[in-house]
Amino acid sequence: MSKSAGFALLGSLILMPICILIFAMVLLLKTWLLPAQKSMHICQNSLLKIQNETAQTLQSLVDLNAEVVDLRIQRSAAELALEAALAIGFPPPIAAAESQLELVQMEQVALAARQETLKQAGLLHMEQGLIKLRQDLKEEWLKFQRQKFSLLKFQAQLVELSVGHLAVHPVRSPDPGPPTYELDDHFFEVQALHASWRVNQRGHEIKELQWSPKNLHGQQSCSASLRDDGPKLRATLLLDKSFWN
Repeated sequence: MSKSAGFALLGSLILMPICILIFAMVLLLKTWLLPAQKSMHICQNSLLKIQNETAQTLQSLVDLNAEVVDLRIQRSAAELALEAALAIGFPPPIAAAESQLELVQMEQVALAARQETLKQAGLLHMEQGLIKLRQDLKEEWLKFQRQKFSLLKFQAQLVELSVGHLAVHPVRSPDPGPPTYELDDHFFEVQALHASWRVNQRGHEIKELQWSPKNLHGQQSCSASLRDDGPKLRATLLLDKSFWN
C-alpha cells in the first residue's frame, strides 16, 4: 500500500465516525422537530378555519341590525296608527291598524329567532371545529408514537383548548323588539382561540456528544383571532410559541 493510500485510509477512518455522528444528529433533529412542525401546522390551519367561519356568523348577525331598526320604526308607526284609529272609534281603521301591528310583531319574533339561530349555529360550528382539532392532533401524535425506527420516543398531551365563544353582545333598546348586536370591547383579544400542548421525547444517550435526550420537554401553543379593521372581519394568527428544555 502506497503512503498516499495509507493517508487516505487513515483520513477515512477518522472522518467516518464524524460523518456517522453528523448523520445521527440530523436524524435526531428531524425526529425531534417534525412532530412539532406538523402539530403547529394542524393547529394553525384549524384555528384559522374556525375563525373564518365565525367571522361569517358574526357579520351576518351584525348585518341584521338594519332590519331590527327598521322593524322598530314600523312598530312605532303601527302603534301610532292604532292609537289614532281608536281615538276615532271607527271599526275598519281599528281592525286594519291592529292587523298591521300584529304583522310587525310577528316579523320581530321571526327576526329574533333568526338572531338566536345564527348564534347557536356559530357556537356549534366552533365547538365542532375545536373537537376536530383535538382529534387531529391526537391522531398525528399517535403516528409518531407508533414509529418503530426513531431515535426518540414521542409523547404529547393537550393541556389547554379554548371553549367556543362569540365576542358579541346584545344592545337593548326601550323600544320593543329584538336587540341589535355589537362586537365586544377589545374584540381581538376576547375573540381569540388558543391551544397548547406539552411534548415529552425520550431516547438513547449519545455518548460521543456527552448528551442524553432522555428527557426533552417542551410546550407549544398557537392562537388565532379576528381583526375588525375593514369592511369584513379577518382571521389572523397570533404569535405562536414553542419552549424546549
